Formats: sequence, C-alpha cells, structure tokens
Amino acid sequence: MFFALFTSLLGQNPADSLLNDTKQLAVPSVDSLIPDSLRQDSLTISPSSFDVSDDALDDEVNYDAKDSMIYDIKNKKVHLYGDAIVDYTSIHLEAGYIVFDWEANTVTAEEFPDSTGLPAGTPSFSDGGENFDAKKIRYNFKSRKGIIYEAVTQQNDLYVRSEVGKFVSAQPGPDSTETDDVIYSKNAIFTSCDAEVPHYGIRSNKQKVVPNKTVVVGPSNLEIGGVPTPLVLPFGFFPITSRARAGLVFPSDYQWDPNFGFGLSDVGFFTPLGQYANLKVTGEVYFKNRWGLNLNSSYKKKYKFNGSATLNYASFAEEVGDGALEERKAFSFRWNHQQDPNAHPTMNFSGNVDISTNNFNRALRNDANNVLNNTLNSNLNYSYRPKDKPFNFTAGFDHSQNNLSRQITFNFPNLNFQTQRIYPFKQKGKGSKEDWYEKLGFTYRANAKNRYTDTDTTLFQGNWINRMQYGAQHDVNADITLNVLKYFRVSPRVSYGETYYFQQLERTFDPTTLIDSVNVVYNEDSSEYQIIYDTTYGQIINDTLDLFKPYRRFDAGVTVNFDLFGTMLFKKGWLRGLRHYAKPSISLNYAPNYRDPGLGYIDSVDTDNRAEFNERIEYNRFLGGVYSTPSIRDKQATIGFGINNIFQAKYFSKKDSTIKYFNLADEFS
Repeated sequence: MFFALFTSLLGQNPADSLLNDTKQLAVPSVDSLIPDSLRQDSLTISPSSFDVSDDALDDEVNYDAKDSMIYDIKNKKVHLYGDAIVDYTSIHLEAGYIVFDWEANTVTAEEFPDSTGLPAGTPSFSDGGENFDAKKIRYNFKSRKGIIYEAVTQQNDLYVRSEVGKFVSAQPGPDSTETDDVIYSKNAIFTSCDAEVPHYGIRSNKQKVVPNKTVVVGPSNLEIGGVPTPLVLPFGFFPITSRARAGLVFPSDYQWDPNFGFGLSDVGFFTPLGQYANLKVTGEVYFKNRWGLNLNSSYKKKYKFNGSATLNYASFAEEVGDGALEERKAFSFRWNHQQDPNAHPTMNFSGNVDISTNNFNRALRNDANNVLNNTLNSNLNYSYRPKDKPFNFTAGFDHSQNNLSRQITFNFPNLNFQTQRIYPFKQKGKGSKEDWYEKLGFTYRANAKNRYTDTDTTLFQGNWINRMQYGAQHDVNADITLNVLKYFRVSPRVSYGETYYFQQLERTFDPTTLIDSVNVVYNEDSSEYQIIYDTTYGQIINDTLDLFKPYRRFDAGVTVNFDLFGTMLFKKGWLRGLRHYAKPSISLNYAPNYRDPGLGYIDSVDTDNRAEFNERIEYNRFLGGVYSTPSIRDKQATIGFGINNIFQAKYFSKKDSTIKYFNLADEFS
C-alpha cells in the first residue's frame, strides 16, 4: 500500500482541493445534556442511505467512540469523541476526535484534550498493513485522496517526518488510470534516528514516491542537529523494492588456512523462500584435501516469530602420524528461534541449538571464539500456561557438549506438568469464614525424561538406542494449617511420590582368581630376588537389565509454632520503647526404611572369594538413573526445634515530632 513508502521519502505538492483547504475544523463541545436514549456506543451506516447519487460510497462505514457521538443532521455530520474509530473496507482510522461527513464522504481526525487538558489521541491511519501517525488527517473515501499534517511514518529502520503531505491511493478496477499509490510531501526529513527531534537526516522540500517502485526527490541536503550542511543533492531518481531477489554469491577474496592451504569459500547463490524466509547455499574448496557445503536460512514473521538456521558439512584430511592422512567428515548445526511475546497469550516456543561433530569448530575455524570454546550448549523450550487454569505444561530439549572430553549429552524429551496449589474442598461464594477442611491444599508434579550420552565420534552409531536412559516420576503433596487452642498453629503435611525406571543395575560376583601381573623384586646387591604376584580374588561384574521397577517415596511431618511478644515502654526521653517478638517452632518428621529387602531397592554383592576377607557391600539397583535414587538408610524419625527473634525499638523524632520504629535485630535465630 502507499503508506509503506510514505515512510520512505518526500515529494511534490500538486494542486488539490483538499490541500488548499487549510482551515481548522471547529470542534463542537460535548453536550452533557444529551439524554442517554440518544447516545450509542457504535453504529454501522451506509452513506448510500442518505444519498443515492453517484457520489455514494460502495461499502459501509463503521464508526465508534468511547466517550460520545453527536449527530449533526442538518449538516450531515457525526462528531466522535474519545478513542474514536472509523472503518471503511481496508481503511482504519483512530483519533481522539473524528468528524465524519457522510455527504462529502470525508473524515477529519485530530487530537482531543483529556481530563487534564492536554492533547490526547494522536490520529493513526492504516490501510492494510501500512500505517502512519499525524497531528491531523483529512481523507476522502470517494476520491481516495488525503491530506496529513506533521506526519510520522516508519518502514524498517527509516523514519519520515513531514510538515504536510498528500497521498493518492491506487484506484480499483481494470480501467483505472491510477494503478499505483503515489505520495507527495513538503518540507520533510527522512532519517534512521527515532528521536522526536531527529539528530540528523536528509531534508527535501519536494518529493514524489511510488511505493515499492521509484523515488523522485528535488533539491535536498544533509541536516545535522537541525543545522543544514553544504552537502547538497540537486535531484535524485532511483528504483526501490521491498522484495528480496535471487542471485549469485561470490567471495570477496581468497582464503588461507595453515592446514589446508589456499581456497575459496562462500561461493554459491541466494534465493528468497516466499514472503518470510530466505536461503543461502554456498560451498568451499581448499587445495589441501578439504571441501564443504554450507546452508544458511533466516526467517521472520512480524508479531509471530523470527530465527535463523545454519548447517555446515565438511570433508577433510587430518594427519594421524608418520605423515599419514586420514579422511574425516564433520558437520555443525546451529538454530536459533524466538517467538514474539505478543504472538500467543498462553503458548511459547523458543530456544537455540548448537551441535557439532569431530571438533568441527576447532578443526575448520581459525577465529579464537571457535577454537578456544570448550563447551557447546543447546536449549529448546515449549510452554503452555492457560489462563484461569491452575496448571502449566512444559516440554524441553537440552544438549551439552565438551570439546575436550568429546562427550555429548542429550536430554530429550523432558516433559513437565505441574499444578498450582489446589483447594479441592473450598466452597465458592461462602465468604471469609472457612471450615477447617477447606484449608487442605494439594500440589501435583509429573515429569518424564530421556537421556542419551555418547562421544562426538560415535554419535548415533551402533546400538545407540539401548544406551539411552529414561524414566518418569510424579509427586503429590498435601498440607494444612490449623489454629489450635487459639494461640498455636499446627501444620501437618504428607508427601508421596513414585519414580518409574525401565532399567536396573545388577551386580554379580565372579569368584575366579586372576593373576594380573608377575613382578620380580631384587635386593640391593641383586643376590636374591622375590616373585610378587598381583592377584585378584574374584571380581564384581556390572550388568544393566531391561526391567520395569517403580521406586516409591513417602514422608510425613507436623510443625507446631506460635508467637510470643514482650514489650517495655518509656514515657520520657528519646527511646520510647523496646519490643521482643519470638517465634518458637517444633517439628516432627518420619521416613520409612528403604533398605527393607521386600522393597527391592537395595541389594548386596560379595567382594572376595576368600571367606576371611569377604565383605558384602550394598548397592542401589537404580544407580545411574535419570532421577535421584533411594537413600541407603533405615527408618527415620526426627524432631527439630528452633526460635526466630525480632528485636525492635521505637523512638521520638524531633525532626518531625513523630514516633518512628527500627529493628535492632531481624530474624535472629
């Protein structure tokens, strides 16, 4: 639309009836005596119902106002006050005050004083995806021409501020001579500075713009800090376009690498992929056994999301010793995605991925940022937080990679479901008085995850699926706080959880005696020697079994606390009083015996085939799982007690003759 490049530059001022009429419109005052029965919140009206001539509009005009609307039947006008809007086909107009003349098919929009007397409701005009703001706007729906005063428009990083301008919309229909939007402006400055008074810019007295096609400017000059400079452009004519075009990509110079010699990189082509994305495909080749292919894409949808992705593949030869070369292949993948905060009220997806194999960055990049970076990390997160619902759900992917140890760990998927505190027995509409059972609260949490650990040289090779570790768990917690005997607060609680593992550790003892090594030890004069055998009397063998086994957790407790106060007051002097606030508490906690053989969480294994040296050791069958493992402990019952103290003082302030307070000791326990 034409408003996109009103944001682009300036133009001429052809004669037009709208431009010649510069008289200010008299703003009628709001009549508070209008009866409510005559007021309306909004109205849809077709001007053709008032005028059946050829000047009638082809579609309905919808308008609305937050404060009030006054109908001037005699002059065929409607006055809209307070957050006024007018809609006609694809045109949308907002302002503090709007006058709609249904006989002349025109609207005039201005600011309107608010309750403090200051101007408010700057007029805003939009047509399709294009828009601009101005101090005053006047537009004719029939002729599709308009006048704007002190307009501010923007496209990408360019701002245009003009004193007065005229725009002519493209006329619909195959027989129309006006097939393009045209913008004329007078005394305008265009700049990349977003300040209300630009620090710099190019000012032109006359300008004509055909959006997305051409710009014609008259004499213009560079302006800095409001002062014109001698840098003058007598005229200008140049094409413009907002669409990306496909084309070849050439390197600016050859490359040199100490390991691979001379080469060329970034040779390929660029092409747009529709309206929201593009793709660049390039290659590289070096004289010493290296070539590669690179794909780079970026995308953006306004108010929705934006991101970029890069995929690099390389084949190169690396020296392994004695001058021998070994062919290696490596790839690197980077992806960054951000969702606009306004895209969705309850769902969000964003994050980044950075993965490589065979030390891609260290082997093929010469910059310090890539060579010295020892870790790579990735994180993708999806969240769903519905409004007015007491729960949320998240799903995530994360990855960590160490370039020194060359170990890679993936956690995917990682699913979480969690509720807020829920009061299942609370009755709605009962008021502030509650029965004791209505205070009982619950929270619930569930999680499922999968972990895969490998090296960057063996990633996803062999029987890699069996090397995955996965599981699920959920927990529920319940507690309540009750007032007992008026002064005591009693808070019992109980927690129960289950963890589901699909793999278990099993340790068995192999009693075979093994002689690992034989050492001959001589004395000082080598006249005698002794043979020492390094012997292993059996060994422990670890094995992983594919067995489903739940691990259940339970604990409970109760806490009792109360408050004690002590005060000492003084009638005279600077110090007027001391106060001691004490909060004693006592707690009891219980946890069951997880070493019970009937549970099957803990097992034991021999360590030596010699009876006199054999000591069975316990081990956890869930050791190495994706979640925490049961503690090797007996039944526990504990008691705890504590007291928190607050010491306060109050004093008389001579400065303002008031009593003030301060803490001598806060939360001393």
